Amino acid sequence: CALPIFPVAVPHPITLPLDIATLLVFMGLLLSVAQNKGRVQRVLNAKPMRLLGELSFSIYLLQASTLAVFYVLVGYWREEHPVGEMGLGLRLGGMGLTLITTLLCALLTYNGIEKPARASLRRLLVRSDNEIRG
Repeated sequence: CALPIFPVAVPHPITLPLDIATLLVFMGLLLSVAQNKGRVQRVLNAKPMRLLGELSFSIYLLQASTLAVFYVLVGYWREEHPVGEMGLGLRLGGMGLTLITTLLCALLTYNGIEKPARASLRRLLVRSDNEIRG
């Protein structure tokens, strides 16, 4: 008797149209990028988007930590203001602050750690390559 280890994902009837629409939009974006023409290409080659691409690994590494700090701060706020829910404006402001903090920290770590580490590794590799070639 074989039992499935992972549960089988069955799409919910309400989200299925949204899932299909998302898939179609993503396929269109992928085809547009593959052709490297048009508005999508211009948007993706803009300086802010290129910088975002450069920072993407730092953002990936830092986003969970920044979000955890945000949740801790929200917890302290909730202790001081125990009545009621946080309003939408406060939640959006916190999310915006978290996003800005993540981007600034990513910029600092990219310029202060990642770029210097790449340069050091490049120098090391060139030096070892020169030693091998004699």
